[in-house]
Amino acid sequence: MEQAQFLLAESHFNLKQWIEARGEYGSFIVNFPGSPFAETAEYRKAVSSFNIEYRIDRDESNTTTAMKDFERYLANHPNTPLRDSVNYYYDRLVDRMAEKEFQTGRLYLRMEKPQAAVIYFKEFLEAYPKSKRREEVLFLISDAYTDLDQFEPAREYLAIAQNEAGDDKDIKKRIEKAETKIAKAEKTYEKKLQQEAEKKRIQKEEKNLVN
Repeated sequence: MEQAQFLLAESHFNLKQWIEARGEYGSFIVNFPGSPFAETAEYRKAVSSFNIEYRIDRDESNTTTAMKDFERYLANHPNTPLRDSVNYYYDRLVDRMAEKEFQTGRLYLRMEKPQAAVIYFKEFLEAYPKSKRREEVLFLISDAYTDLDQFEPAREYLAIAQNEAGDDKDIKKRIEKAETKIAKAEKTYEKKLQQEAEKKRIQKEEKNLVN
């Protein structure tokens, strides 16, 4: 029975039937915890979880399940020679989580909700400091602050992008373009404030004349 169940799990795995493979490996681990194949089964259970269909616009439960499977495998087998492989898969799962957060923040920008976008992007930078999306997020959070008429924070995040860009000419051009956008928005905002102040002054004078 031990061999039969393990081979059944292997068959599903080789046929890339990931849901079935994960289920059979899980049953094998429960039924035969002392088997010499138990470690292999636990590793391939996690790999099966990783390969189950994933879409960025859906619930990320498949991703969190796969992360827990790999965490459990490492906890049970801390000296595994497969640690590099586990780290590879785990890092890709983290990238999935990061991409989900990135897309949510960008969606808020598209919905013209820059304050919500700022919150999401700040959390993103804190949670995923090494993400491939980091550079893009720095520009997007600067855009969001510009939309909020908060120009100093907008410039601060551009400065971070500039500091991290090094000698990248394309990034420098993008920074210059963003700085121009901020300056233009700042002038528009100042003009708006002046118009509002003038309007209030006129209203006050008219009120005094009536009194």
